[in-house]
Amino acid sequence: METKKEEYVRDGLGWIDDFRAPAGIVGRPFSRQLAIHALLYGHIGSVLRDLRQHSYDLEEVRGVINNLLDEAYDGSR
Repeated sequence: METKKEEYVRDGLGWIDDFRAPAGIVGRPFSRQLAIHALLYGHIGSVLRDLRQHSYDLEEVRGVINNLLDEAYDGSR
């Protein structure tokens, strides 16, 4: 099934500037990264600090987070 590609309003620099667009594609990459950081830090920042305080290894935590990301973005799971 072919889906119609949505055409969003863009600003003078070519960045999407349209209230209909999902938040993850609006604006500049840096502003999206700031929004992601704020959302994640607000939700998991204290958990990460607790893991560090309980001496969990950084690479183990990073591996688990990467697995969670893969699961979240892989629609087949």
